[in-house]
Amino acid sequence: MLAKLHRYLAALVALPLLLVIFSGLLLALTPLLTPDAETRPTPAQFQQTLETLEQQQGPIRFAFALPEHQLVMVAFESQKGRQFLDLYSGEPAELPWQFQLSRFAKGLHVNLLVDANWLVELSTWVMLFLSLSGLFLARPKSPKGAMGWHTALGWYGAPLMLVVTVTGLLMLHPMGGEQPKQAPHPSPMSLDRAFAKLDEVDVAAMRMVRRPPQGVTLYWENDQGTRWQWQPDQQQSAVTQPTRWTRILHDGSFGGRPAAFIYALLCISALVLWGTGFYNWVRRARLSRPTKAPEGACHLVAYASQTGSAAELAKDTGSLMESRGDKVHLCSLAQLKAEDLSQYLSVRLLISTCGDGEMPIQGQDFLESLKRVSLKGVSYQLLGLGDSRYAKFCQAAHDLDGALRRSGASLVGGLALADGDPTQVWQRWAGATDSEQPQSMANTVSLRLEDKMRLDDGQGHTRETWRLRFSCAEPLSYRCGDLLKLRPAQGGTERAYSIASAPDGNGLEICVTLHQWQLDDAPRIGLMSGQLCHESQVGDLLEGRIAAHPGFRLPEDCSPIIMVAAGCGIAPFMGFIRQRPQLRNWLLFGNRHRQGDFLYGDQLLQHQQSRALDHLDLAFSRDQQQKVYAQDRLEQNPKRVGAWLELGAHVYVCGHQSLGEGVRQALLSVFISQGSGPEQAQEQLDQLIKQGRYHEDLF
Repeated sequence: MLAKLHRYLAALVALPLLLVIFSGLLLALTPLLTPDAETRPTPAQFQQTLETLEQQQGPIRFAFALPEHQLVMVAFESQKGRQFLDLYSGEPAELPWQFQLSRFAKGLHVNLLVDANWLVELSTWVMLFLSLSGLFLARPKSPKGAMGWHTALGWYGAPLMLVVTVTGLLMLHPMGGEQPKQAPHPSPMSLDRAFAKLDEVDVAAMRMVRRPPQGVTLYWENDQGTRWQWQPDQQQSAVTQPTRWTRILHDGSFGGRPAAFIYALLCISALVLWGTGFYNWVRRARLSRPTKAPEGACHLVAYASQTGSAAELAKDTGSLMESRGDKVHLCSLAQLKAEDLSQYLSVRLLISTCGDGEMPIQGQDFLESLKRVSLKGVSYQLLGLGDSRYAKFCQAAHDLDGALRRSGASLVGGLALADGDPTQVWQRWAGATDSEQPQSMANTVSLRLEDKMRLDDGQGHTRETWRLRFSCAEPLSYRCGDLLKLRPAQGGTERAYSIASAPDGNGLEICVTLHQWQLDDAPRIGLMSGQLCHESQVGDLLEGRIAAHPGFRLPEDCSPIIMVAAGCGIAPFMGFIRQRPQLRNWLLFGNRHRQGDFLYGDQLLQHQQSRALDHLDLAFSRDQQQKVYAQDRLEQNPKRVGAWLELGAHVYVCGHQSLGEGVRQALLSVFISQGSGPEQAQEQLDQLIKQGRYHEDLF
C-alpha cells in the first residue's frame, strides 16, 4: 500500500515537481556562474548614489542594492515600476544574464510563473512524503540499473532533501505569529538625515532602503544572514532580526559557493530520482500490458516451456519460417490472450509437460481462457514435448488440443508428439529438410569435470546430492538461470540441470540429486544422475549443451527477488546471489534435515552475514513433529511479501512440482490476508505471471 501511494502521488505531481526541482537547480547554479563583486558598497557610497538619484528623479520609495551584480534596484514615488541602475554612478545599466536567469528561476520556483503557489505547495508536501516513505520502502545497495540509482540517491540524499523540503514548507507557513505593528511617524525624514544618523552604527554593507508612510527605514545584513532594521528618526537603536535560518538552509546562502555547489548536486540528484522513478513507472505500466505483435506479423509461433526446450524449438521454428520470407511473432503463451489467435494466418504452438501431466505456468492462464472464447475459423499446428516413461505423456499438449477444438479451432496435420529427442518430429512438423536441424540443439560443448563434492552428509535420511564443477577449453556463454543439458552415456532423453554458478569465463557448476526409486522391490537410480553422482570421476569429459532458459532469468533492472527453493532446487539461486550480491535478495530454502541436508549451508550463512542475502528463511520439514516447508515460511511473512511485491519484486520457484503448487497457494493466502477476495487474489497472481514477475523451474 505504501509503495502504491509513493508511486501514485509522485505521478500526480510529476510535472510541477520537475519544474520546482529544475528551477531549484538554476537558483543553485546562479551564484556559481556569477563573478565575485570587486567591491562591497558602504553606506556612504549607497547614500551618495541615492541622493544623486533623488535630485534627478524625485523621492525614492524603495531601493535595493545588488552588489553581486553591481546594480541598484530603485522605485521612485512619481513613477511606476522599477529601474536597474549602476550601483555607484546611478546610470542606467543592462541586466546581466545571470540576474535574468535568477529572476526567471525564482518565479518558476515560487509559483511556476502562473501564480500557481498552491501547486508548488502541494508538490512540496508530496516531496516530503516521498522522501520519508522512500526510507521505509527500500534499502540501498549497489546503484546498478535505474531502480538501484533511484534507491541509492533517494536514501543518501534524504537528509539534505528533508532539510530543503521542510524549510520550504516553513517559508510558506512561517511560525511565530504576527509581528507587532509600528506606530506611524508624523514627520518623514529625508535620506541624507537618515544616513547622517548611520555614522554611529557599525554597518558592513547596506542592502535596502524603504520610505513607507511612517518614515525612512534602513535595512542591512551581514554575510551570515543576520539583519538589522532601523528607523533613524525615532530615538531608538537598530533592531537586530534573527538569522532567517529557514531561508538560508533552504537556498544554501549560508555557505557561499561551496554550499551552492552542494545544493546544485542535490538538485541534480533529485532530477535523476525523478527520471529513474518515471522510467520505472513507465516500465511497470509497459509490463502490465500484453505484448503486441510486431508490425505486419501474420504468423504466430507460441510456446509454453518448462526447461527451455519448447522455447528453443519455438525460436528455431520462427527462424526457419523467417528464412522463407514469413513475418513471425514469437512469444510465450503467457503473453497472449486466447482471442489473439484469430488475427494470424497460421498458428504454431509448442508445449512441454511438467509435473504430473500439467501445463507449464506460462500456459495455464491461456488454457483457462479458451473456455470463454470462440475460435471458429482458426487453424493451428501443435507440437508436444515429453517423455513416454511418464504415465501422462504429453498431457499438457493433449489438454490444449482439446480446449482449442472445443473453442472451434481446427488442428492441421494431426497432433505431433516428441518422445525424448524431438529433432525428427520437429523436422516433420515444421516442414524442415534433413539438413535443417534445430540450431539450439546442435551447439554442444566438451566439458571436463574439475571438482566433485557431496553436499549432504550421507547420514540418516538425507538425499544424496553432489556439486560438480566443469571447465571448458573455450569461453562459455550463459546467463544465470540457464540450463546445462546432458545426455546419458546409454542414450535417451536429455536431462536438464540448472547452472549453479554465475558466468565466469570457462567454468560452470551444477547441483545434482541422485534420482532413486523402487521397482519390484529392487532399488533403481536415474541414468544421468547415476552417471554424474556415482560413475563420473574428476578429469572425465562429457558432451553437453547450454540451453537458454528465458523464463527463469534475472530481472533486467535492480528489482528485488524472492527465491523459493527445495532440495537441489537451490542450484540456480546460488548463481543468482553471486551475480547480484549488492541488490535485494530474499531466499526461502527447505529440505528434510538441517543437519545433513542444508545444501550450501556455510555459503548461504556467509551471504546472510555479508548482506548479499537480505533475508534467509529456512524450513527443514523433518526436524519437528509438524512438517514445515519453504512455502510455509513465505505464507508466514505476508507483510514482507506484500512490501517486496509492491517494490516490483520477482518471485522464483525451483524444486519439485509440489513446491510450485505450494508457493502459488501461499501467495494466494498472502493476498487474501491483505484484504483481497479469492477471485481478486487469483487475479493478482495471474497479473504477476503476465508481467513476467513469477518464474518456475520445476521437475
